Amino acid sequence: MKNKEINVNDFFAFLLKTNEEMQNRVNIDEKDMEGLSNLKIQKLLYFIEANFLKKYNTQLFSNDYYVWEYGPVIPELYKQLKKFGKNPIFYEEFKKKWKL
Repeated sequence: MKNKEINVNDFFAFLLKTNEEMQNRVNIDEKDMEGLSNLKIQKLLYFIEANFLKKYNTQLFSNDYYVWEYGPVIPELYKQLKKFGKNPIFYEEFKKKWKL
């Protein structure tokens, strides 16, 4: 299988959007919606990458993970998201800040 690595920023935006779409589909009130924190995003990406690597024997992203105190981190993505602090990140807010 020839690997066409996926851009981690595009995939991260996809996760945010999908998270909100799924909550909308099950009629969760906007005030009760849960965004994804930087920590949750890092963990999700790591588990998705690990599963992909195990199944297809190739990386999904070209980024390297580093072991930090709370788990694996892609430093480049962490730096982009640290402005959100521990706060949840929602797709619409992210889209406005990054002009997607």
